Amino acid sequence: MVSREELDRIIERIQKLLALSTSSNPHEAALAAAKAQALLFRHNLSMATVQAGMSGSGASPYVVDRYDLGGSTNWRRMLLGAIARNNFCRAVWYRGTRDVGIVGEPHNIAAVQYLYEFLMQEIRRLADRAWEEGGYARRGERERTWKRSFYFGAVQTVSERLAAQREADARADTASMALTVMKDRELDEAYRQHFGAAGKARKAVVRSNTGYAAGVRAARKIALNRPLREAQRAEREMLAGG
Repeated sequence: MVSREELDRIIERIQKLLALSTSSNPHEAALAAAKAQALLFRHNLSMATVQAGMSGSGASPYVVDRYDLGGSTNWRRMLLGAIARNNFCRAVWYRGTRDVGIVGEPHNIAAVQYLYEFLMQEIRRLADRAWEEGGYARRGERERTWKRSFYFGAVQTVSERLAAQREADARADTASMALTVMKDRELDEAYRQHFGAAGKARKAVVRSNTGYAAGVRAARKIALNRPLREAQRAEREMLAGG
């Protein structure tokens, strides 16, 4: 089991990277988000063990945080839900608001929120660029309808990529697989305790096939995870400045 001091250093590294994942520089933000996610997955078992040992009461390490998505559109809720599912959290929408409740351990909730901000802004940026460069208005497309379909295509692709990445990480070794199974079971129970049975998710309504296809293509190129040596080099440079 890692020591309290080691855990503090790990958390500090992750916090710095998560803060950098909201950088206005897309390349820097992507590298920071990818490295933070890798560190979170790698050290989750140690964190859970230390937190359980420190609590002394057997209390659940899972909490609920109410989070403002910045908009009430369905694609934002779908994006947050996908990020949460693949980062040791669960999410539920508070009806009539633009808020979601995120169930998880505090450090994982923070990661989900930072990753959401990065990916939400990146998807919107890519939609704006694709609309401007693609000449879709000349083809009779309506901007709002086209972009909404773009968002759905991008979110679906990001969700699939995050799930594949999580599966690969979980299968990396026996401990990772055991961690994933254990946390999924615990999270499902924590979700039920806080919110009861999960409701049915709203389906995406796609009204522009070209917009959806453009979103899929764009999301395939979003830097969810860079090569390890590039991320490590960027991490050293960024943390040296902190």
